[in-house]
Amino acid sequence: MTPDVVVDIGNTRMKWGRVRDGRIADVARLKHDDAVGWKRQAELWDIAPGGVTWAAASVVPAATTRFRDWLLSRGVDCVEVRRPGLNTRRLCTRLRL
Repeated sequence: MTPDVVVDIGNTRMKWGRVRDGRIADVARLKHDDAVGWKRQAELWDIAPGGVTWAAASVVPAATTRFRDWLLSRGVDCVEVRRPGLNTRRLCTRLRL
C-alpha cells in the first residue's frame, strides 16, 4: 500500500509530503501545535477528511498524539506511527481498506 500523504514529525516541526505516482510530489513544513495550519494545508491540497491514507514517522510522542487526534477527528480510521527501532504501533482500532 502506498500512502497518499507521508508525515515526518521531527524535533522542531513536521513535514508533510503529498504522494503522486509513487513519489513525493509536494512538501509542506508545519508547526507541531498548529491544527489550523494543518487544516489549511489539507484544504490547499484538497485532502478530504477520511478520504486518504496517511503514514507518519515521529520522534516526538506529544506531537504525535496531537496529530493522531487531529487525524481521527477528521475521520481517518487508522493511523500507524513508525518509530525508529520499534515495531509499528497501531493507534486506532479499525483499518479502512
